[in-house]
Amino acid sequence: MATYASSDWATRQFCPTCGPGLFWRSNDGAVTMVSAQAFDDPSAFVLEDEFCIESKPDTLRPWRGIGRA
Repeated sequence: MATYASSDWATRQFCPTCGPGLFWRSNDGAVTMVSAQAFDDPSAFVLEDEFCIESKPDTLRPWRGIGRA
């Protein structure tokens, strides 16, 4: 796993071989986000929210009635 300081307040961890992001972690340690794509079967998770995405996985329902393309 490789780490990239993506901003002044957070780092991202990713696979240096194939590239996908796996974790996002605030520098103060208060928040860690794990990508569902980090797991063998991401469809096993019920996704309830979205955060900074350009497109959504098929398993993510529209949030509070807001549809995504």
